[in-house]
Amino acid sequence: MEEQTKKPKNKFHMFKHHLHNQENDIEFRGPLSYRHLRIIAWVCMMFMALSVVFTAFTKFKDSLETPATVFEYIGELALPLFLVANFSYILRNRKNIKKVILFYGLAALGMMFVAYGFLFRYYFTMTLRYNSDNYELFSVLLEVILNANVNKYVFLNVFIDLFLCSASYFFLTYQPKKFFKGKKLILFRLLVLLPIIYEIGCIYVKLHPLTSDTFYIHWYIFPLLTTKPPMLLLGFLILTIIFSFRKRIYLKKNQCGEEQYEKFLKTNANSLHFSIMTIAVLLFAVIVDVIVFVIVTSFMSNASGYELEVTAEHVLKSGLGKTIPVVIIFPILIFFSYSREYEDKIIDKIIPMAGVALCGLAAIESFVQIFASL
Repeated sequence: MEEQTKKPKNKFHMFKHHLHNQENDIEFRGPLSYRHLRIIAWVCMMFMALSVVFTAFTKFKDSLETPATVFEYIGELALPLFLVANFSYILRNRKNIKKVILFYGLAALGMMFVAYGFLFRYYFTMTLRYNSDNYELFSVLLEVILNANVNKYVFLNVFIDLFLCSASYFFLTYQPKKFFKGKKLILFRLLVLLPIIYEIGCIYVKLHPLTSDTFYIHWYIFPLLTTKPPMLLLGFLILTIIFSFRKRIYLKKNQCGEEQYEKFLKTNANSLHFSIMTIAVLLFAVIVDVIVFVIVTSFMSNASGYELEVTAEHVLKSGLGKTIPVVIIFPILIFFSYSREYEDKIIDKIIPMAGVALCGLAAIESFVQIFASL
């Protein structure tokens, strides 16, 4: 009998850049796609909306405290899932990155409109209830309730974060065709500082009340705040830089063109690489977040004179220290497949719109009922 030659098993080495195709691609393909991540993320956001309702009513019923805490922990997983799905979605739509940024920008403005619309409803609800035009009193009451019952970093407008991350990717990777050519390109790359400065500004706003006479943030500031733990933006920027350099290395090592690289992006090998690199970067972000949280808490405690425990609780509301739960989604990311594609693109817009509608209605109606019961 003739001996059959064994076909060598293909092993995917993370940093070994070789040409991949249907014949030499790995077999492993995760069952989850970016659409699944988005759906799971919106479900987590619904739990966050429920935690707001439960937290508000714990003052009347102590038994709601435990489910409120559990729902909040589940809700904290939404933003990491959103950002991973968003990064995957951006990589797939690099040629239409401007449309992606426009979509998230308009969605962010829409959510602001919803938030401010809610405030007007609150105003009319309270004034009709008490037959009063004392808007200042109701504004203060609104600020007290928002600051007491809502973690600042999870308030409503997730699209601000998606917009900032998409803009960051654009500034770091896009090749301008008219302006910023040659040496001026570095000026275009430095525009990435704009979303970074916005993020830092939001952190400052969230932490500033700790050093002043009041713990309150004005009601009209809430819809403008970022909602993710700040270190997730750091992770997003690192991923962008890594995959940008990886592309250059791949093209140089294999001496091939963009067409071959696009084929590589659709392979299972790249999908696994994407998951592993994402987990590694997020783990790094968690470690940095813990270190920054300890430093900031210690500094703010000394500067404000508040006890360390009180200071830590307030710093957590800024989002610092809140990257730790990201570790829970690592198993999900291993089963995430970047290589899965869909022909029906309209669903990618329906999913976030449906999620916004559900979370918006849950948040608005819950707060109106809370205010009406005062």
